[in-house]
Amino acid sequence: MHLCVEPGRASLTPQLHRGRQRALTYLAEGSDRPRVQLTIDLPLAAVVSTFYTQLKSLSSGYATLDYSEPTFQPADLVQLNILVDSVPVDALCSVVPREFAEREGREMLARLKDLLSRAQFEIILQAATGKRIIARERIAPFRKDVLGRGKGVCVRSRR
Repeated sequence: MHLCVEPGRASLTPQLHRGRQRALTYLAEGSDRPRVQLTIDLPLAAVVSTFYTQLKSLSSGYATLDYSEPTFQPADLVQLNILVDSVPVDALCSVVPREFAEREGREMLARLKDLLSRAQFEIILQAATGKRIIARERIAPFRKDVLGRGKGVCVRSRR
């Protein structure tokens, strides 16, 4: 993959997406707008999911990208399962790199906790890789109002 960008923060982006830099070439060094051509190896999943949009936003849309068919390489991947009350939800399962599994699990559980509403019972959300639980969130139940007894009842019964 070849990138043509301005030197600076855009050149740090590949390391965040499991990319390896193969070459770095400075283009038009004497001009007022220097450019850098990076040749990197980057997983296709990273390009499809977030890399391209982040690259365009960092460069204000001026970065260019050429992608060629990569060679297949082994990767250390694990299956990330999301459990709701100890029951796996197949629709939320994903395959992620082992080093990002805990972070991805915590982010997914935080989003689920914000989306799911409270109920009369406790809801436990868990992220697991294999049999190991790597993240846990708890959605608290509604509490009974035991101190406000007699609300909505006849005034004579409160005395």
